[in-house]
Order: sequence, then structure tokens, then C-alpha cells
Amino acid sequence: MSTRGPSRSIKRSGTAKGFERLSRRWVVERTIALLRCCRWLANDIEMTIAKRRAWIASVSLILRSIATPPHA
Repeated sequence: MSTRGPSRSIKRSGTAKGFERLSRRWVVERTIALLRCCRWLANDIEMTIAKRRAWIASVSLILRSIATPPHA
């Protein structure tokens, strides 16, 4: 059976005690949440030009936030 999307598993290290932050996982979860909030745009058949421009602008902002490296 084939899977869709990246098939990467995140495993907890055996030496960790307590809370261990998973690298950059929150960025993916936040992006998915933002895209789900804008899901109504995909279902709108009569999308106006203003709505299309707003959607493209929001996607470019999301991609820019993912592409930038995290602050050290």
C-alpha cells in the first residue's frame, strides 16, 4: 500500500529525560492549521479576484515563514 506525502517518523531518543522539543514540528502543525482555516476558499466556486489575491498572499506568507530558518 502506498502512502501519500512524506513518510518520516520521529522517534524519541533513549537518553532523553522529561520533555524533549521536536525540531520544527510545530511549524508544520501551524501551517496545516492555517490552511484549514482558509479551507472555505477552496470550496467557493464563484471566487472573486480579490479573494484569489488574498489567498495567494496568505500562501506566500506561509511559505516565507516556513522557509526562514528558526531563530537560534
